[in-house]
Amino acid sequence: MEAGGILTRFSRRYCSRDTRGRECSFQEIVHIMWEKGLLPWCLHGRKEYVADLQKLSLKLNDACNSRLGMLLQRNCSGERGEIHIFKSDAGKNRRIRFHAKGKGRSRRFHFDEIRQ
Repeated sequence: MEAGGILTRFSRRYCSRDTRGRECSFQEIVHIMWEKGLLPWCLHGRKEYVADLQKLSLKLNDACNSRLGMLLQRNCSGERGEIHIFKSDAGKNRRIRFHAKGKGRSRRFHFDEIRQ
């Protein structure tokens, strides 16, 4: 499955109907993808307790960390963002803008629903 499809599935599960947008760190995205079973070919590492999330999560090895980071960066197009469209459970089209702010360890990823 291509990365855009994965981000659509991820945003469908992560963005709730009552919130306008969500912000998360790279490790939060890794944890949610690991919990939901998304991209199993890209999530290799060891399980360890993460203080930021206060729960057991997957700590990626260097190769997977780089691979997933490039995959996310390619599909977020920087601060301007990229729009992904999918059908919600109610059958309506939802538009989610996926973008990133910051650099390095302070990078935050944003999922904002675009109202029509």
